[in-house]
Amino acid sequence: MIQNNMLKGREITGLPVYAGRNKEHFGTVSDLAFDPANKEIVGLIISGGLLNKNLFLASTNINQIGKDGIYTSNKKFLKRLPAEFKGIKEAGWYGSRLINGKGEDKGTLSDVLLNNYSLVGLEVSSGIVSDVLDGRDFLPWNNVRAAEGDIITIENNSLL
Repeated sequence: MIQNNMLKGREITGLPVYAGRNKEHFGTVSDLAFDPANKEIVGLIISGGLLNKNLFLASTNINQIGKDGIYTSNKKFLKRLPAEFKGIKEAGWYGSRLINGKGEDKGTLSDVLLNNYSLVGLEVSSGIVSDVLDGRDFLPWNNVRAAEGDIITIENNSLL
């Protein structure tokens, strides 16, 4: 089961982003930025920024995430999204099938789980009825072997 102190990716998506002493509004979080080379969430993709272009806020520059928004101390931290980073929604992660090494279907990805802005795991759905009766499963991120297209390969029996 999912630990209560974790933050879900979808809880962050849609939040407004504010910067500087005057808490100037710079847009809303549209996605989480993922670094495929290091397999980690590196920041947030902000839409509606200057000239309606996507901006990037590195996780190291986030001061606070609250129910009313995300805060950073300086608007200079909002930059152009580096080309090597991808958004997890853009990559099609949500709804991806999770397949173990034996080729068995273990459910679909319903959300990502973060702790201190770091990717720690995946929330896995086994279907509406199972989710309601048993809750969703948790897959530790270190048990993910590959994430390509609409299939995420996991270690055998790695769901908690």
